[in-house]
Amino acid sequence: MSETKIPAGVKKPSDRQTAKSDVVSKKSKFDWRGTEYTVDPDLIDDLEFFEALEGNQFATALQRMLGAEQYDKFKAQVKEAEGRVSLATTQAFLEEYMGEAQRGK
Repeated sequence: MSETKIPAGVKKPSDRQTAKSDVVSKKSKFDWRGTEYTVDPDLIDDLEFFEALEGNQFATALQRMLGAEQYDKFKAQVKEAEGRVSLATTQAFLEEYMGEAQRGK
């Protein structure tokens, strides 16, 4: 087999490359009841995230979209005197966070 020869001076294709200066962060800040969270819309654009929601696995979905550090911050923020985190509060947070993420896309 003969090798394909590329003429001198021909640029390499760059259709799959993005210059660092072209990358725009989609992350935004989200204040929820006095605590700031970072919203990353890419984290909810994920099949496993929606599978967790469909299966009513709110904790798993919340962990996926917040990451470990923000997940712990959320639980500490909303933990009630009895030491539990209300499912209604968690659902309200999920809905507001997702609404903020949709605005950021």
